[in-house]
Amino acid sequence: VAPDGRFQSVSVQLAHFLGYSVETLIGMGMDQITHTTDHLRECAQLELLQARGAGKFSLLKRFRHPERGLVWAEQLVLLMPQVDGRPPVFEVHVREPMVSDQTLNELHRRAFRDPLTGLLNRASISEQIDSAIMAGNRLGRSFALLLLDIDGFKQVNDTHGHLAGDAVMQQLGRRLNATMIERDLTGRLGGDEFVILLRSATDDFALKRGQKQVLRCFDAPFTLPKGGQADKIALGASLGMAAFPRDGCTVTGLLTRADHRMYEEKRSRLSA
Repeated sequence: VAPDGRFQSVSVQLAHFLGYSVETLIGMGMDQITHTTDHLRECAQLELLQARGAGKFSLLKRFRHPERGLVWAEQLVLLMPQVDGRPPVFEVHVREPMVSDQTLNELHRRAFRDPLTGLLNRASISEQIDSAIMAGNRLGRSFALLLLDIDGFKQVNDTHGHLAGDAVMQQLGRRLNATMIERDLTGRLGGDEFVILLRSATDDFALKRGQKQVLRCFDAPFTLPKGGQADKIALGASLGMAAFPRDGCTVTGLLTRADHRMYEEKRSRLSA
């Protein structure tokens, strides 16, 4: 596999497992046949390999099979330096797992997803931010992240109960997933704090567009289950932004900058 993720050579056995001919796979990109979330995790590991200049990694991932849909596989990737000065290539080994797809789906959900909202959990979204930083340093790319805090969420819990608060976060998770484009990722840090990784925000115009998309998730009221009936409540949000590399070059630095801006916005709105 070339540094840009395109297949350069493919074995007949791998082509058969993936459901394509050898000729079809040559020139295709790994992103074209890999589940989006898994490919982003894969890219994080590839960035680490290229930064080190040597090494290997393995991961469980889902391939897009043209007939069977998503199929799980165990993948081993080695970075292979070239002796003639050409860019290194990746040697990829794939094999079918020893456990069922159903078991792997459940393990994946527990490892990478927030159990309440279904969004990426804190560890997983932090890994994606770190991957974006490495790619930004290597390729000169910029990106941004947004930190979101639900205004008045404590009052929802205090007045309507924690089940109502959970319902609000679940609805917000679905709205965020439906709003963001495929390259952007959303995760829950904990409590009522969410982070949105805007990989597509390469300039200020794209960043403002991403902010508007997030705030649209609060245009409609949220449904609160109560005694067999559904109450509606309108809520707002405070946002804090941090752009790479302008506001920081580490996961902690970017999250800290976004956190400060989020609470500055919240305080200014409350004082007004």
